[in-house]
Amino acid sequence: MARLWAEGTTVLAVEDDLLTAKLIRARMELDGLRVLEARNGREALELLKSEGADLVSTDLMMPSMDGYRLIREIRELPPPLGQVPILVLSVNSGEEDLVRCLAGGADDYIQKPLSPQVYIEKLWRLYLRARGEAVPWLRPETLLGLLLWILGILAAQLLLMMLVGGWLQVRHDRLNRMRIACHQKWENDIVSYLYGPDREALPFGILGTEERRFFIPFLLRVLGTLAGSEGKAVRELYHRMDLYHGLERRLWARQPKIRALAALEVGSFRVEAHFGRLLELLHDPAPHVGHAAARGLGNTQRAAYFGPLMQWVLDQEGFQQERLLWILESLGAEFMRWLEARMDGGREADLREWMIYALLAASTRRVVEPSRLIAMLEVPDTEVEAAAIKALGSLGNPEALPFVMPATRQPSWGIWDQAA
Repeated sequence: MARLWAEGTTVLAVEDDLLTAKLIRARMELDGLRVLEARNGREALELLKSEGADLVSTDLMMPSMDGYRLIREIRELPPPLGQVPILVLSVNSGEEDLVRCLAGGADDYIQKPLSPQVYIEKLWRLYLRARGEAVPWLRPETLLGLLLWILGILAAQLLLMMLVGGWLQVRHDRLNRMRIACHQKWENDIVSYLYGPDREALPFGILGTEERRFFIPFLLRVLGTLAGSEGKAVRELYHRMDLYHGLERRLWARQPKIRALAALEVGSFRVEAHFGRLLELLHDPAPHVGHAAARGLGNTQRAAYFGPLMQWVLDQEGFQQERLLWILESLGAEFMRWLEARMDGGREADLREWMIYALLAASTRRVVEPSRLIAMLEVPDTEVEAAAIKALGSLGNPEALPFVMPATRQPSWGIWDQAA
């Protein structure tokens, strides 16, 4: 619709951002409007009093005097200046800001980033209203038709959601029944495979796509139960059945749940080609994927990954570190010897590693040299001292008692509590 502004129609544009001011000025001048510019509310108020304006467009957040106060100041002016239409434009999109502007005397509101066409159209409607000209609203019958059309669309969407939800529930139930049936069969098959007369025969048959999705978690559960020669046989079964096909795609999947399961799969079944990807997944944005990668690297039992795993644990929040000790515990005695070598290697001491060493000794009750733990009592670090006392207590060595007793007089609650 063509807009026919009266000659000399003036808009006072109050905007402290130079780029925004240039853009809206250019768009208004393209429509034939005269534009006065101000950078803050105080300057705008002076321009309005001296030059006058048919419309005011103002930002909210400005120096010297913000938009809220400018609106109030304009409305306190005598007519006709106090009745000038005001259009607010701002990045603030909250309901509270909108109500505050309208209650203060603004006539309309537009949010940044703004559409120049919508901006000009809002100015035009305010201009018409101020001149007492009718704004062409929709006719009642058209509004009723539009309302019925919207209700029809909403009803169709609701019906579609119900159909899709029902289909998803049916599919979920079917897959769940299939998973239970498969697991019941495979539990018998795995016993037959491990303890039957012929391990060369594979009793599982040919697995379909959906069955493969269930079979790998099933094998992970079995592997979490068995160790020794049976655990080795389960890993060999994984490779014999070529279950690693598609593993690389799963390790790079967008869904964190799939990446986490794939990380466990790599470490548990020792798929060496993808060990490097586990190191990358330690720093995955999804925490449970990082935990799965750490668990997978721990399952490899490779000394090459002791350092990255230790650093990953140390990078966690303090309250998380002790909770994640089980990952380091899974590395066994070899990890403790590796950690002792680091502590004795003449490198600059990382007190956090000393603390981890003492906590591991306490949680696994692994026999370590009491002298090493006693030496930690001299370290001027509360967490290291508390961990060393905890380890000495768990080992139950009475020779350590004379060294622990002074800690009962420590003012630190952490040390006093462990000593007690």
